[in-house]
Amino acid sequence: MGRTGPLRAEAARQVAEHLTAAASGHPWEGVRFSATWGSGDVLDTTLVWSPR
Repeated sequence: MGRTGPLRAEAARQVAEHLTAAASGHPWEGVRFSATWGSGDVLDTTLVWSPR
């Protein structure tokens, strides 16, 4: 998918309708993502799967 900024509530609901939580064994499980290039700030992430 990629990165995004915070979504407005309505947009978040529309996107969420198309996603499900990723199953165990997702290839990015345990990977930490930084907020920006070279940043030590780690983002909170939720791995998801989309059938599309």
